[in-house]
Amino acid sequence: METSIHPEEILSHFALPAPMQSWNRYGNGHINDTLLIHCDGADCVAQRLNNHVFPDGLAVMNNISRVLEHLARRESDPHRRLSLVPTRDGRHWIQDGDGAFWRVYPLIAGTVTIEQVTQPAQARAAAYAFARFLALLADLPGEPLAVVIPDFHDTPSRLAKLAEAVKADPCGRLAGVADETRWALDQGKLAATLLAARDAGELAEMATHNDTKINNLLMDPDGKTARCVIDLDTLMPGLTLFDFGDLVRTASCRAAEDGDPADMTADMEFLAALVDGWLAGRGNSAGPAERRLMAVAGAVITFEIGTRFLTDHIQGDRYFRIHRPDHNRDRALAQFALAKNLLARSADIAAMVK
Repeated sequence: METSIHPEEILSHFALPAPMQSWNRYGNGHINDTLLIHCDGADCVAQRLNNHVFPDGLAVMNNISRVLEHLARRESDPHRRLSLVPTRDGRHWIQDGDGAFWRVYPLIAGTVTIEQVTQPAQARAAAYAFARFLALLADLPGEPLAVVIPDFHDTPSRLAKLAEAVKADPCGRLAGVADETRWALDQGKLAATLLAARDAGELAEMATHNDTKINNLLMDPDGKTARCVIDLDTLMPGLTLFDFGDLVRTASCRAAEDGDPADMTADMEFLAALVDGWLAGRGNSAGPAERRLMAVAGAVITFEIGTRFLTDHIQGDRYFRIHRPDHNRDRALAQFALAKNLLARSADIAAMVK
């Protein structure tokens, strides 16, 4: 934890369910600092929000607080939703001397997290859980949530940033990815698909999760039933198909995100499970345009992240952490291969939806 702040000092401000006995690092997240707080049988999870990734920590916490208060009215079972441990003066967070925000959640015991989908049942459970989460947020009262990361799923904007990186070529890397770059820059129509439907009034913005990986769910020990949606920092206005598309990207392929492009094919059983779980969770909330565009949403979001990886490679790996030379290039190639595969299967996905 890169801070001079002592966790004991911070945690003393929270109304923990029992006296704190000890704490240790928890999980494998790369953004926030996460601690497991041992409190005599009533353990909690504390997090220090990364104020470089999320410079407006107050907006993040206000979004989370509003959503959790709403979910508490809609979901009576406390073991199926997060809740915030209040501070001793009745707030839901405190800010340390470095400006970072801290929050504490009660630990939901008897759950596990899964890093990658390996069975259709897991894919269906994930899709159902995220879709039901959106359905519960459909009547969130008040103003729209704050935008915590501008243009996060603005795929045309991501493509424009790639074009800027190509023009500058600050590290002389363009020649090594010329073919991939030409293909990407020719995908303007694909990039605009979801936002064009929004602009035409076919899709409406609402509160969305925006990071629908299966490891952002707490699962029952059997790994086939989702208990609770977690990692709510990216809550903000968006399209439901952003969440479905990212779920297809991360849960339809057995290969890793940076795998061999030849292995980046969507599993048809996984796709069918994702479609089935999503429609079951969305219920009557899924309108005609959402159902129609489910066929291409996965390709759009997969192309988007591939574009981001390629842009970062050309710019010198400024954003995504790499673990080997040309890692972002490899990620881009893998994601573009998966996007092409999903496009080729769009008719199959459309048939699953119908």
